[in-house]
Amino acid sequence: MVISAFSLLLMISNVDLQLNNNLEAHKTRSFYEGTNEPNADLIVRRGQFFHITLSCDSKLDLSKVKIVLEQDLLIDFNFTRYLRYDSEDYSIIHLSLKANAFKTPIGEWWLSLGYELSNGNVVWFNQKFKIVILFNPWVKDDPVYVNELCDFELKNYVLQEKGQIYKIINEGRTKFQYPMPWLYNQFKTDILEIVLLVLKKSELEAEKKSDPLEVTRVAAGYPEKEINSIIKPNCSKKEIAKIKGYNATLWSGSEDIFKKFYNNSLENIGFGQCYVLTGILITMLRALGIPSRPVTIVGSGVDLDNDLTIDYEFRSGRFVPRDKNNLRWNFRVWAQASMQRPDLGVEYDGWQEVDPKYAKGPVSHRSLQNSEINSTDLAYFYAAVNGDVVLWKDGKIETVLTDRIGLSIITPGLREFVVNEITSTYKPREQTDQERNHYKKAAQSLGISAGALESRNRHLMDEEGLMPHVSSQSVLIGKPLFYDIRVKNPTLKTQTFKLSLQVYSTLYNGAFKDSIVNQTTVYTLEPYEKLNLVEKIEFDEYINKLGSSKTLTITAFLEGDDELFSYDSQMVSLLPPPLQLDYLKNYDGECERGTSVVEEALGGETNENTVQIKIKAHIREVLPFALNNAKISLEGIRCNRKVFEIGRIEANTNINKTFCLPCHRSNLIKESIVASMISDEVDDMGGEIDIGILN
Repeated sequence: MVISAFSLLLMISNVDLQLNNNLEAHKTRSFYEGTNEPNADLIVRRGQFFHITLSCDSKLDLSKVKIVLEQDLLIDFNFTRYLRYDSEDYSIIHLSLKANAFKTPIGEWWLSLGYELSNGNVVWFNQKFKIVILFNPWVKDDPVYVNELCDFELKNYVLQEKGQIYKIINEGRTKFQYPMPWLYNQFKTDILEIVLLVLKKSELEAEKKSDPLEVTRVAAGYPEKEINSIIKPNCSKKEIAKIKGYNATLWSGSEDIFKKFYNNSLENIGFGQCYVLTGILITMLRALGIPSRPVTIVGSGVDLDNDLTIDYEFRSGRFVPRDKNNLRWNFRVWAQASMQRPDLGVEYDGWQEVDPKYAKGPVSHRSLQNSEINSTDLAYFYAAVNGDVVLWKDGKIETVLTDRIGLSIITPGLREFVVNEITSTYKPREQTDQERNHYKKAAQSLGISAGALESRNRHLMDEEGLMPHVSSQSVLIGKPLFYDIRVKNPTLKTQTFKLSLQVYSTLYNGAFKDSIVNQTTVYTLEPYEKLNLVEKIEFDEYINKLGSSKTLTITAFLEGDDELFSYDSQMVSLLPPPLQLDYLKNYDGECERGTSVVEEALGGETNENTVQIKIKAHIREVLPFALNNAKISLEGIRCNRKVFEIGRIEANTNINKTFCLPCHRSNLIKESIVASMISDEVDDMGGEIDIGILN
């Protein structure tokens, strides 16, 4: 980028920001691969020199060249600068600038250039330059640099624009991992500027913008502002209609969420589940240069009482959460952000846990691993991955379930569709002495007495007693669901007991929605005899009772002589059918045009570099029932998001439509298309396809 000035009074006639060289060196070129150039003259990272060339009317005295950098009330705050003459032409000056990797606040800085005359007056170049400074995880002095992350990992956790956020659908021994493609879009036009506006809205002091811990806390919505009111974690249908919000499962990327937020005067624009909030947070962190990734926890607890237990009470014939401070989600997603922790010590550098849904963190992953729980935020995260489920009946503890929280914890691998199981980095294996000692250490560090723990443990069912076991596997929605109940009499005496089976639909947080099965039967088992039941729930028994999570809870209560009581349960979800996308490279027929959810926030939608691509979408396995008010969303890394109204899809039929999508040509970026589809009956249908470079 070269800027010229024509005034004869100016000593500096041209300024060349060396755009290509600086973007390449600072790994920020992708910001300039959008449909429009970003609203910044240059985007660079801290702790690394960027270079500018000044063309002058004649040879100037280097000591009289004036360089001023301003951000809010800060002036020349921790910048290093060097000036030198060009080796072949002394009227050309090379200026090198470097923001301090530790102290310089990130964000927009304004660069002014001038020359001091012999009378002491300064003649300023007639334009200020907006320079955006970002964190730099490639430079050791920046607090977002961590030794453990290699360059390939940083490319994934900072520069990767598309990834998978995983659901874990089934709680049984076979856990079904369901990838949801998500476009982080951190380099798309206007996103960085909107992210910086969010930081400005937070009123974070300028000096604290140098600290990735403070910036991450604000990005996560601290204190409890729900990601700074971009989007709410929960919202009723009435509230959604009031703010013209969109179903959370129709979102498949962050771009339109940010742009709708911008167009709505930086006010809340809708609602989203935990994975949507996490996707937004990761977009913010990656845009600012903080390495980040999603983490999925199956059977995750919510304990806002800070006692490391998830408490349930027996009411109306079933165990229900004691209150809103005690919940158990079928799965949860939050983010990890990588940074140094000079406040804690080098041992605590690396991944920090951040939950935007409850505005908790960042807390050090190592603190959880070491069972060092000395704050309410640490207690929150520990209970989420290793709390105990406590079942109360008639004011007394009936059973403590020590292995129902944090059944599996995963994060996307560095290769697409590879999953990393990271449960063991949080805690020892369940049902071991090491895990119980880990839990006791956490409780003691939080101030919970060991005596209370021992009291709870005395209520655990004896391993040699009667105990029901529930087992089921997820199936495609529309098919019957089978589940098994097993009971063994391990004793030398005949035992008679009542076995109560309940199946009910639940919300994401495990709360009861609607009853599907409720039956009690008396059984008698001879010594060492086994009872094996196989039950079936037909499609028409559950379809009208499902909640938004499409999840059922199957429970078995066993009551016998001498107040014998035991319990087992399992959550299982009905799977939406995936979408198959086909790229019709040479198709020249008709296609659906769709509508934009939002207009471009700060620029136009298309320009001469835009190409229309054609995508055909299919439901991979058609459903035995009709879908009403179906709509599909399509977007790409450099393709504008469109929503297409499909209407009614009859039972046992497919979509059979071709869709047009406007995309920006790029010689650098391999394009991927992501789709999500919802209807009145089924949502969360998704698919993706890689189509390569569009040039």
